[in-house]
Amino acid sequence: MVKGLELLTYALLLTPLVVFYKTIFPYVFPKVIYFRTIVEVMLVLWVPLAVWVPRYRPSWRHPITMAFTAFLGAMVLSMMLGVDPLQSFWGDSERMMGVLTLVHLYVFFLITTSTFRTFSIWRRVLSFAVVVSLGLSLYGLGQFTGLLKGDPGQAISSTLGNSIYWGGYCLLHIFLGFYLLCNTDRVFTRVFFAGTILVNIVGLFAAGSRGSAIALFVTIGGLSICIPMLLSSKKAKKISIVVIGAFWVFSLVFSSLLFTDTGKTWAQHSLSGGMQKIIYRTFEGSDRVALWNIAFQAFFQKPWFGWGPENFSVAANQYLGGSEFSVLMAPWYDRAHNQHLDVLVFGGGIGFVAYLFFFFALFITWNTLLKNSHTFSHRVGILFLGGFFLASIVKDITAFDSVASVIIFYLVVSFVVAYSSFQEIPTIPSEEKWKEPVSYKTPCVIGLICFVVVGFFLFIFNIRPLIQSMTALEGAEQILGSSYQSGFLLLKKALALDTFINPEILPRFPFFLARIFDSSLVPTEQKIDMLNFSIQETKKSLSRHPSDVRLHLTQFSLYAMLSVLDKKAIEKTEESITQAIIYSPRKLEFYRDTVSFFLRYGDRNKAAEWGEKLVDASARFQNNPALGHFQLSEVYLQAGELTSALKELEQARKGGYSVYPREYSLLLMQTLPMHKKYDSALVFFDQAAQRFPRNQEFQAFRIVAYHKAGERKASEIFLKKLGEQDAQTAKDIHRFLQDLQKGK
Repeated sequence: MVKGLELLTYALLLTPLVVFYKTIFPYVFPKVIYFRTIVEVMLVLWVPLAVWVPRYRPSWRHPITMAFTAFLGAMVLSMMLGVDPLQSFWGDSERMMGVLTLVHLYVFFLITTSTFRTFSIWRRVLSFAVVVSLGLSLYGLGQFTGLLKGDPGQAISSTLGNSIYWGGYCLLHIFLGFYLLCNTDRVFTRVFFAGTILVNIVGLFAAGSRGSAIALFVTIGGLSICIPMLLSSKKAKKISIVVIGAFWVFSLVFSSLLFTDTGKTWAQHSLSGGMQKIIYRTFEGSDRVALWNIAFQAFFQKPWFGWGPENFSVAANQYLGGSEFSVLMAPWYDRAHNQHLDVLVFGGGIGFVAYLFFFFALFITWNTLLKNSHTFSHRVGILFLGGFFLASIVKDITAFDSVASVIIFYLVVSFVVAYSSFQEIPTIPSEEKWKEPVSYKTPCVIGLICFVVVGFFLFIFNIRPLIQSMTALEGAEQILGSSYQSGFLLLKKALALDTFINPEILPRFPFFLARIFDSSLVPTEQKIDMLNFSIQETKKSLSRHPSDVRLHLTQFSLYAMLSVLDKKAIEKTEESITQAIIYSPRKLEFYRDTVSFFLRYGDRNKAAEWGEKLVDASARFQNNPALGHFQLSEVYLQAGELTSALKELEQARKGGYSVYPREYSLLLMQTLPMHKKYDSALVFFDQAAQRFPRNQEFQAFRIVAYHKAGERKASEIFLKKLGEQDAQTAKDIHRFLQDLQKGK
């Protein structure tokens, strides 16, 4: 059984290589499903073994085991007291890091710490992990050099789907490689580990992950200070201090030169984009700082037990859209992009204390190992093992964990626990084992029970969500391929499986139904049935996740579509957006979309009411009511109500708002001349042309508008200026003006 568990561990370490494009989030979802499945199979083998042989039971008194147990308990407690317990337990298909995955990591930890009791087993397991990292990095470098294809428009990420994940994965294996390098006497093995270290270093910088690069340099700096302390000879200590000092002086001088004009020019021509991003891009004004601010505010709202794991988005939605967080451009954020702050928000003070206790226990155990080391190479190896954990801590200041990094992290934690407590066990069973009264019947019965129970949960936790994800994706592809009815039937079939993926599938329904709605191939009655079914499924998910703003918006969009066919749905549409605003009050687009909805259905009183709410929200959350007036101007202009649009635009101007997006400017340029508003048009065109002097489309609109307004001389002057930029475009406009004049 021990050999079987070792083989399953090798299979588990292949998790980072798992990619399955037939599911939603193919780089994350299938990895975690694969990981959970392997752990559950390991559990079936381990439980009877632990019953049969006591020494294969966990060491519950070990400080790290106690700390991990306390942390898991704190997260479970936070889940039960949090804002969305179901979300906390399952997580979502994009991250898959709910309490369920944490429980699987805990089981994996218990199995490996209690079963792998010899250094030879651990050396094989850790070496295999490094081999997998080598394959992963070589694949990523193949993408980086163009030898292998990556996803179009995506950063280089190997098989992990995110360059930050790849950088963090490489980082951890750099220090794990150093540890193994220090604990082998074979020349070939040392050369191999040195090669994997080098490849992972290159991979880290190719990924362009600033957090991982910073963690690498911080950890190397910390270790370089410690290395002289490990030397016994005073002369060796002095030499090491001089060498390390010279290295850091050179590094500082070289780094300083990179920020000179000459250095920047050299970097631009000699370094990859990832390296330039690491060196020159700062965190100042980035979304990271804003998210960290939100995390602290969320913590002070629920300081004891937190919001519950995987509920950062519920906390963040309260703040997104505010003026102090205007740097946050994405519609949703489910992480603080700082693993430590995520734990603070998820578990509150209780969970964070348990989290700190875990790392404190880890440090105490590591320090004991360091003190008990007798040779220099052994001490250096333990030092690099500490570097592994330090690098992980620093990396997580600017990122959150992926399943690939989490697996290797807890594997090494398991090794530290085992290494601090095991002794070499002979291959021939000891006398102690044979003296114990052993009944084969008991472990066999327990094994059978485990097989049945784990098989049931394996289907619930893994197989059913996998089938649902595959079915939903197939249905989406069919709808995009215009097979509307069969595609929708597949989506219904997916939702019928009713797993934690339902809230991930439903927000995509408005997009799919919009395509069906515009098609003449689907009868109206069937469209109504599809919309009603989708609304009922959304309500079902909202009953389980009432604070999920995306589901409220999904319901709003579905009711808005249904309102075209059934006017009774208009009231429900307003109720849905009102609920969304309760959980995310600062997003001006919610108010703007509601104004647009009521204008589309001719209810000007409701549109005006929501317009006032938009301006009020703009004043309260953006400290700028003029922005609300401008957004109202956009809505009115898109609805074809030019008079109201110009009125709101004037209010925005009086309030100091004067930055108009390109799309708005183009639409206004097209609309004003059509309504013969030449005076307003000419003023606006002059402002727009000054803001976008090289935009030929704006220049062309201005020339035509001046011509139609009777300002022929000005039109000719602007046409001449345009001819200096683009002679052919100027000729085309001149020909158009001649045809326009002849038509008159």
